[in-house]
Amino acid sequence: MVVRSHATTLRPLRCSSPASKYPTVGAFIAWVRREHGFSQPELGTVVGRSVTRIAAYEQGLRRPPATFLLDILDAMPVEGIGFNDVATWYAYRPVTTLDPAGYRSIHEYMAAVRVFFGYSRTGFAATLGCTVNVVRAYEHCVKPDEILLRRLVRRHTAPQVQYRDVATAFRTLRPTFEDRRLREIFSVLRNTQPESTTHGALRDRLIIEHLDLARALARRYRHWRVASDDAAQVAYEALIRAVDRCDPRYGDFIPYLRKWIARSIREYARTLSVAGTARTPFSRQTVAVARDALTQNLAREPTRVELAAHLGVPLRTLENTLQAWQAAAPVSIDVPHQRTGRPIASTLPAGPGGRSHELEVSDLVHGLLDQLRPDHRRLIELRYLHNADIDKIAAQVASSTEDVEVRLAEALEHLRHQARHVYDA
Repeated sequence: MVVRSHATTLRPLRCSSPASKYPTVGAFIAWVRREHGFSQPELGTVVGRSVTRIAAYEQGLRRPPATFLLDILDAMPVEGIGFNDVATWYAYRPVTTLDPAGYRSIHEYMAAVRVFFGYSRTGFAATLGCTVNVVRAYEHCVKPDEILLRRLVRRHTAPQVQYRDVATAFRTLRPTFEDRRLREIFSVLRNTQPESTTHGALRDRLIIEHLDLARALARRYRHWRVASDDAAQVAYEALIRAVDRCDPRYGDFIPYLRKWIARSIREYARTLSVAGTARTPFSRQTVAVARDALTQNLAREPTRVELAAHLGVPLRTLENTLQAWQAAAPVSIDVPHQRTGRPIASTLPAGPGGRSHELEVSDLVHGLLDQLRPDHRRLIELRYLHNADIDKIAAQVASSTEDVEVRLAEALEHLRHQARHVYDA
């Protein structure tokens, strides 16, 4: 495979009306790639994306972000076509103003200034006195320094926009005392070995300091109908992940933590809703109405077969739905066990001498892992048994983080499939 670098000079393509020939952004990306003679792995090397991610973009499974379109047009230019043209064709927000208040981050504003004046990344880097890779990093995730931003304002936006306007619009450029303190702590944390005592002490300190903040942030998302205790638990787990992954080069910790908690609680709420609705076209209310109607007609409690026939769905679908609803509801340990009749609390091991329930579950999980492919088993063991981060796993398996996430999702799906067979048996 021939790998092309960022410095490769490509001839701009000519196309009279790509919007009419390629109705989706994925089709447009695939056309640009093929016309320049790139394969998907080569394109991934140039723009820093995995092959799986690029294939998902081209097939329409995922919508590419605006930064990916900027990478494509910079690495593979199309004559007479800029970002605003592509944004208009495929329902992205075009760049029409230099007002920093109209942009969500300093990275988006950096890219907007370049697009507004029609610079390529090479030409823009020359005006700022830096390299192309630095400009690309600033447009993606790395926080630009004050000297470069003042140079940007002086050479490209003055007198319409002053530096104080840019600093006011983006919090990362006007840090508080707490932000500066956390930046120093995270800088030390990122520069120490994970096995060292200093790293563990700083990590525990950051987690303990922000437990109350995590719980307070979790209370903001009550409209997602997640119980307060469950939301707090999800927020604590998100806090741990945010501490492990936060890097002061990319932004401040508090906004980063807020995004982690919001996304985690949203995903948790989605899994709860999917558990009761993904496999069935009806709701709890529909089942309750059907059961009441059959009870009145039959003068007794209907069986599941009769209830499924009344709803017009297979019996298997109804049973899966009821099991999902039951699994989502908490059960007290004082409730009698279905088979023994004793309270569930009495069935738990009283001491370390007997065979515990956790050991039985562990044996089951190990049996399921033995049925997976070796690479899938390794990913699951690294992620969930050894608590390794995605970045560390990617380094160990010599792959990108996006590819590891996709393969890990596939491994979990295979594991769930095997677990369902064991449960049915």
